[in-house]
Amino acid sequence: MSTNLYRYNIIRALTKHYEAQIDYHKVNVNIMLDNIVAVAEHPDVMKTVDEEIAKIAEYEERLQILTKHFTGITAP
Repeated sequence: MSTNLYRYNIIRALTKHYEAQIDYHKVNVNIMLDNIVAVAEHPDVMKTVDEEIAKIAEYEERLQILTKHFTGITAP
């Protein structure tokens, strides 16, 4: 397998992983905001929502860095 193919596959996999993590944590926030039953399970709702938003920010930053600095090679 060529170096470009390895690079492409790694970048593609990381991109999908980061996007999936963003979606995962967005769903968690939406569930907590829209579903009072889910909120009842978390005594400190503000902290829990804030932690989920921090995770979204982390993965968005990683995706931005990956896109800015390491993409540009198309599929071999």
